[in-house]
Amino acid sequence: MKQKTVIVLLCAALVVCLALGLAGVLHARSAAALRADAAAEEEELTRQLAGEREALKAAEAELEALRAETEPLRQQLKDTEARLYALELENSIQTNSELTLHPATGEDGDAMQYMLYEPHGLDEAEPHPMLVYLHGSGCCGSDLQMIYGEESLPTRLARKELTPNALVLIPQCRGDSWTDVAGELMELIRTVAEEKGVDTKRISITGFSLGGIGCFSMLVRYPGFFSAAAPFAATYGAPADCAVIDAPLRLFHGALDDGLGFNVVQSNRMVNDTG
Repeated sequence: MKQKTVIVLLCAALVVCLALGLAGVLHARSAAALRADAAAEEEELTRQLAGEREALKAAEAELEALRAETEPLRQQLKDTEARLYALELENSIQTNSELTLHPATGEDGDAMQYMLYEPHGLDEAEPHPMLVYLHGSGCCGSDLQMIYGEESLPTRLARKELTPNALVLIPQCRGDSWTDVAGELMELIRTVAEEKGVDTKRISITGFSLGGIGCFSMLVRYPGFFSAAAPFAATYGAPADCAVIDAPLRLFHGALDDGLGFNVVQSNRMVNDTG
């Protein structure tokens, strides 16, 4: 009886061992098959990715070729739009009797030249307010038409997109800085104000970029003269330099504009520190 029991146990153990061995073999084969499948799938994905990259390169090359092919047409369209804009603007200038050009005068033709906007319907018996606009550096020179080269106040006045109920004086800076011609500019402002019956208590000033800096320069040099100021994209020296400014001031500066070496944070700090 004991011998039979031992035999049965040995057979059972053998069966278990065979089963475990077979399971191990199957598991090993299964793992190998999975690794092989994964490797094949990875290889296929790599081939697909390579193909997509090649297709992308081909598409980019084709797009670049199309850009090069259409570049002359785009440039031609841009030139046509520029000519059309110039013609429309020239027509606006010629037909707008409210905006007049005043070229340089004097023995040597060196007096500051300017444009003057005079809206129709102003009561000549009453003193009028006047706004002084100082252009940016791109319009400096001796050609008054240059002032129309930027999308600015003069352009909008010429197109009648703006119709303020006030005179607008638009001088042109011949040099590189409004600060250098501050005395000449003030002489022009006073002359036009006297000739046109301007209310000297309502003369305000604005300007863009170099012109905005010119605004600060005029405010500092002639405190108490201007009734208000609105510089655009500008700052001016240290806060102590601007302490004499007593006119209401509103400064406009784009958040991404740092073209003159300063940004909106510095401009705001200057105004706040000035008080």
